[in-house]
This record gives sequence, C-alpha cells and structure tokens, in this order.
Amino acid sequence: MLILLLWLIAACKNPGENGSDQLYHNTLQQLEQLYELTGEPMEQVISRKNAAEIRAVFLDARNRYKKMEAATEYFLPATAKGINGPPVMEVETDENREIEPTGFQVVETFIFPVYDSTRNAALLKETGNLHAMLYRAIQLWQVTRPSPKQWLDAAWYELIRIATLGITGFDTPGCKTGLQESALALGSVKMILLTLKNPEDNLEPALDKAIEILRSAKDFDSFDRANFLRKAWQPVFASVAETREKEGVLMNRLAISAKARSLFGDSFLNLPFFAPDNTPQNAGIDALGKALFSDTRLSSTGTFSCASCHQPATFFADQNTLSTNIHGNLLARNTPSLINSGFQTNFFWDMRVNTLEMQAKFVIENRNEMDGNIDSVVRRLNADQALVTRFNTAFKKRAGEPISEEQITHALAAYQRTLSGFNSPFDEFMNGNDTAITPLAVNGFNLFMGKATCATCHFAPVFSGLVPPYYDKMESEVIGVPANAANNSADKDEGRFLVYPVETYRFAFKTPTVRNTATTFPYMHNGVYKTLEQVVDFYNKGGGAGLGLPFPHQTLSPEKLNLSVAEQQQLVEFIKTLGSKIHN
Repeated sequence: MLILLLWLIAACKNPGENGSDQLYHNTLQQLEQLYELTGEPMEQVISRKNAAEIRAVFLDARNRYKKMEAATEYFLPATAKGINGPPVMEVETDENREIEPTGFQVVETFIFPVYDSTRNAALLKETGNLHAMLYRAIQLWQVTRPSPKQWLDAAWYELIRIATLGITGFDTPGCKTGLQESALALGSVKMILLTLKNPEDNLEPALDKAIEILRSAKDFDSFDRANFLRKAWQPVFASVAETREKEGVLMNRLAISAKARSLFGDSFLNLPFFAPDNTPQNAGIDALGKALFSDTRLSSTGTFSCASCHQPATFFADQNTLSTNIHGNLLARNTPSLINSGFQTNFFWDMRVNTLEMQAKFVIENRNEMDGNIDSVVRRLNADQALVTRFNTAFKKRAGEPISEEQITHALAAYQRTLSGFNSPFDEFMNGNDTAITPLAVNGFNLFMGKATCATCHFAPVFSGLVPPYYDKMESEVIGVPANAANNSADKDEGRFLVYPVETYRFAFKTPTVRNTATTFPYMHNGVYKTLEQVVDFYNKGGGAGLGLPFPHQTLSPEKLNLSVAEQQQLVEFIKTLGSKIHN
C-alpha cells in the first residue's frame, strides 16, 4: 500500500518539477565550485605575479559564472550586481551616497589590457570581495526554490541579456571575451530549456546553431551581429516567448510586452509599464493632450506652448543649439526630441523627475521655460466651458466637474506617450526585409554593437540609456562634452551633480536615444555638435578625457576607438536608418 501511495504522489507531480530541482542543484554546485576557485587557488596564482596565469584563472572563473548567469541575475539580482556589476560607483540618490563597485568587472580592470604587479594588494582585495559575494550567493541560493515557470522566465531574460549586453562586450571591455562567454551563457539557456522538457519546442537545433556561430567567431570586432540576431538568435527568442506567454509566466507590469517576438519593432516594449499605476489612456484623453500641447494658456504670458520648443515638424525638437525661452533668453540646455519619450524612467537631461506627468508640471512652472503657475493654468482652462466638457467626457466624469491639475498633466503625458515609433527602416531590416537598409548601414550596426562600443551605453532596441534586460531604469554617463566644436575647453554644466551632489554625477547627463537623431540635431546637452560626423569623431577620440579635457570621472573610456574614416561613415549611415514613422 505504501509503495502504491508513493507511486501516486510521484505521478501527480508537475512534469517540470524534477527538472527544476535538477537545475537548482546544478546551480548550487556551480556556485560552490566558483566560490572555491576564487579563494585560495586564485590567491596563490596572483601571488606568483605571472600575468598569463592570472588572466587564465580569471577567464576560467568568468566562464564558470556565465554558465549560471541566467540563474544568479534573475533570482539573486542584488548579489549578482556585486559579482558582475559595472565597475563604476553606484549612487544611492535618497542619501546622496556613493557605493563602491565589486566583482569580475572590477577585477578585470587590474589585469586587462595591462597587468601591473605593483597593484597586487588591491587586486587581492578585489578578488576577496568577489569571493565574499559568491559566499553570499550560496547562502541565498540555499533558501531559494525556483519553480519551472521562473526558470523559463530566467532563460527568456538571459536571451535578451545575451543579445543586448553579452555580444556587445558590455561586461568584458578589457578582455574582449564577450562572444565566447555569450556562447556559454546560451549553452546554459539550452540546458534550462531542455531540462524543463517541453515536448512542443524542439529548440535544440536552433540553439546549437546560435551557439556554434558564437563559438566560431574569428574575433570580437569583425563579428556579424546583425546576421546572428536575425538568423540565429531571433528564432530561439520567438519560440521561447511563445511558450512563456502560453504558460502565463509573470506577465503583469513588465517592461517587455507579452506579445514580443522580436527585439526590434513596435511590439517589444510595453508602454503602460512606463506610466504611473492606474493611468487612464483613451483617444479622448490623447486628443486633449494634443490640443494642450499647442495651447499658449499654459504659459504666464499666453504666448508660449510646449510646441514652441518641441516642434512636431522636426520630430518634436527644434534643431536649435539652445532654445529661446518665454522671456527671449537662451535656455541652458538643448531641446530633446519627445519621440519615444514614453519609454523612459527619468526625464530632463539631469534626470530630475521620473514621470511624464511630473515633467509637464515642471516645464509649466519653470520660470526659465513657460514661467506659469499650475493653479493659474487650472483657472484659465476651467473658464473655457467647451474644454471643461471635453475633459469630463474624456475622463468619464459628471458634467460640470472642474478640470484638475492632475488631468492637465496626465493629458499632456498621454499625448506624449502616443509619440512612439519603432518602425524605422532598420527595424524592418531586422524583421526580415533584406533590402530595407544598405550593406554599409548593416556594417554600421555591427560597429555600433561591437568595435565602436556605442551599444554599451545606448542599449538596444531603444538605443538609449534604458538598461536591458528588464528595461526598468535609465543610466547617465560622463562623456566629457566640450564647450565648443573646436574641442578645446570643457563645458561647465555639471549636469546631475546639480540635482544629486555626489562626485560620480558631476558632468553626468542622461543617455539619450540615438533613434531619429538624423533629424533632431544638434547634439549633446549643449547642442555643441551640428553633425553626426562630429559626434562620431568625438567618441572615436575617447570623449572629453581622450581630447585632454579635465574630466577625471569620465565613465566613457578615454581610449581611442581607432575607427577608420570609412567605419565612421558606416556608423553614420546606420544611425540614419533609425528614423521612425510617426503618425501624430
């Protein structure tokens, strides 16, 4: 009887449960082995001060980590940041406090591209920090019990991580091993999917093809990322996405749409995720926002509107170096385009607010912009009975109810959220139209995602600072913008430092989108460059620090990219293919 009972219990178990347990124990074993390697064995190698040996043990450790990256990044995100996070200060903005980075990317800076044995003590300290973070990961993992659906979700996000960070060299800027490590990471995705044993998938051939392409890459710089993403990565992603949606895996309030089947195109990101909770959106509200966008009653003088600077004819920028404000004076910063502004988590160059609604109120009340008062605006708009009726209808209120401040800012925000478009010639190309862009532009994309390192800050597919794979935060960078196109003096605007007074943010600005930039010139927060060629040349020279300007905390590498004239032009050709078709 007992044997029969045990058999019945086993027969009723979720068919993916045994696979989930197997993945759990494999990951625990991998963590324990990596923890062991980064302890005494790594210390002994470092103590011998042999560069080749140190690099070998470091790369071995990184390879081991990539085999379990899908699990650690998904289930232990905070600890994973300490194991393989960017080698830059993290800022706790609530307290204006800087947090020292730890992990593989910090260790890498000690041994690539040059190993300096005089820094061995500091190197040992950093490997000790890495060792400690791995111990913490083991402790946390021991009380983690992932479900099969969570494993599927982890595999899906790892696919996005590989496409947007792995093959771009985001976490391997010195050792340039991103392609080989991506092959290992993709191998872990294969292991997860095959262990879960969904009989409907039959993904093994497609996974093997993608892994082999990465493994056989001749070198980092010449790798054809466009072909890899279109022909090898895409079929795997689409299949896993379909399974994930069918299984109903954690679909609520995600930045990525449940309908996403491609990294590129209008269906990848989920616009409601970027709006405040319970935000109504309908055609009536959108139309109100469009009307208010050009309404001069929002300004103190009745002569200025949002469209005065964000001009629809020029992709909601104005093509001026600096705009003129309501008082006839120049603004301090360039007017950015509003296209795809709905896909942001922070607004303004200094990232001072985190919703489009807050942005609208700030612009209306800023004395150097519209110089208005929101209470006065509310009174003026409520005096217009026809407009009050429109608001009541759109917001489904009782007739005669007054227009509120929240409805005004929300209507403006709702309209801006309609200004989206991931339907450029480049998007068409990545989704199967072989003739949508030229071979030169394809080469430019490969440079953007590889040798030129553009995509390590301008992340695909928005090509902005919206960080994959979760797309739930934005980054700023210190790139060393000059005060003039001669590149002989530093711009004095201290950027985010003026909002958050920590040294890391001195001269830091939000990383804007590269989409539509062929139309939304000039460039940089101060409009210093008039052409894309000037921008590419600036990056090719290592930014401000590479030009010899005083930017000690520059996050952009000051090393020259060594792009040829032809390669620089190919980059420009690619950027020109990112122009969207906007219907508003």
